[in-house]
Amino acid sequence: MRIGQIAKRFNMPLTTVRYYVELGLLVPDKVNKNFIFDTQCVEDLEFILRIKELNFTLSEIHELLSIRRSSNLVDKQDIDHYVQTFLKVRSRHLHEIEHLNSITSEIDKMIVEVKQAKEVPKKHTGIHIKFLDYLSCPHCKSMLQLENAKINQNQIMNADLVCKCSYTAHIRNGIYMANSNINKKYEIYYPHRECYDADPYTITLVQKWHNRIIKWLQQNDLKDKVVFENYVNLFCFLNKGLKYLDPDALYIIADPYKEIIEMYKNRIDSLEQDYNILFIVNGDDRYPFKQGSIDYAIDFMSSNFYNRSNSDTMISNIRPLFHESTKVAGVYTYIKEGIKSIETFKKMHPLGNQCSYDLKKFKEDIVANKLATIEELDEDIIKKSDIPFHLPGDTLGYYLYYCSPEKKA
Repeated sequence: MRIGQIAKRFNMPLTTVRYYVELGLLVPDKVNKNFIFDTQCVEDLEFILRIKELNFTLSEIHELLSIRRSSNLVDKQDIDHYVQTFLKVRSRHLHEIEHLNSITSEIDKMIVEVKQAKEVPKKHTGIHIKFLDYLSCPHCKSMLQLENAKINQNQIMNADLVCKCSYTAHIRNGIYMANSNINKKYEIYYPHRECYDADPYTITLVQKWHNRIIKWLQQNDLKDKVVFENYVNLFCFLNKGLKYLDPDALYIIADPYKEIIEMYKNRIDSLEQDYNILFIVNGDDRYPFKQGSIDYAIDFMSSNFYNRSNSDTMISNIRPLFHESTKVAGVYTYIKEGIKSIETFKKMHPLGNQCSYDLKKFKEDIVANKLATIEELDEDIIKKSDIPFHLPGDTLGYYLYYCSPEKKA
């Protein structure tokens, strides 16, 4: 039979059959430049495929074929040589099994370690009374009165917060529950964080930005400073970053969704180190903090998510909470090339900021809010992502920035 016929019979690529011929595993006749495979070739190929399934190398298969071709396997020396080849491969497999068993045992240990870590009893934390000094009515800016408070070791677990202007809020299970007024018709949230579906390249970039902001924060004295992060629906920087930061700082984590805040509180409460954190559910974007109360603001793609349901910008929204030395660190996603994704965003989020994902507009907003860029980096791009409105052919860019209020002349 010809090469095409034998390849079809054994369901093999023609290139593989030719390769076996080049190696000498198959020895066909050649007639008019065409290989002709006889019964012996068929038997050899059957033997090759059978042995290959046993993880013999092609070199070891060639050695066995050579013994078979030069002997009838009746001479003791030939038989011993033939068997030795099998024993050599068997020994290698036993060693591999031993190694795999060792690997399996180590994997089992790691699984136990992870489960034991997961089974660490969760702390039930509240809002430290220190945060009362920073709270004020988001409407009239008056001091809030604490009523019906349940306090455990300086931690407010449950309470009511009222203002003379009729504003009310509640602390329930250690979470500040403000009014929620987000338009859920056009918004989405991600209540589960068991795993991320993003591709490894994107996750690697996220980790790189995370590391850079951590390093930047570590260069600053955070003790007794207020570090603020909001709109943590997509990514929560402090969720992973807290363990690298000063436990004596005051941290605020805010989001419009109760489910998101509860999820992150449960996770952070599992950390061994105690942190002073105010978890707040706040949907109307008027935060109950005194003006100038934030020392550091984290914008880990929070501006992007904010823009999906708000016509203004996140920076302009929280700008009144800055003082003259406040610093902002963030990562902003933008459409670097292409306009199809921008148009799709506008259709998907008609109530959102129509200048979203535009780096030029974002930088203009920083300037408009009288912030000065301290450092910036724009070097990473992604051509494919899981962002719903990111269409094939358009390129995403990522802008890492640090800024602070402009110094008065």
